[in-house]
Amino acid sequence: MAENEQQLTPKEVLAIKESSYRQGLYQAWFATALEQTKSVFTLSSAGVGLSATLIFSEHTKHIETWTPLWLLLSVVCFSVAAGMCILVFQINGTLVSKLIQDKDTQMEDALVGRLDLFGRIAFATGIVMLIFAAIAQIWM
Repeated sequence: MAENEQQLTPKEVLAIKESSYRQGLYQAWFATALEQTKSVFTLSSAGVGLSATLIFSEHTKHIETWTPLWLLLSVVCFSVAAGMCILVFQINGTLVSKLIQDKDTQMEDALVGRLDLFGRIAFATGIVMLIFAAIAQIWM
């Protein structure tokens, strides 16, 4: 192995190290972003299920507070968050393909960033709506 390294010029060794470093950065960035998006998607899906179950429960049908409205809004928010996660997954495929081919990824980067932010805001809003439903239920 030492013989092979001696045959490489210092510039070639630097290029190999830089390429490996760049590959590691892309892999770490993508893995982290993917885990965060998967977590939001999973929790949003669970939020849709919980909210929908509570909306259609017998107990909720007879409630005269704002609880059903808050639950409905939480279903909408969690659904939007899950939808944004699916779009981020789709665009990430295009983004990775362009990164591999060393093409310009500025448009995909910006779009993924906006969709991810919008999905996180929708997710947080869904949580707030669930909290409002719980508070309205407690005060009933």
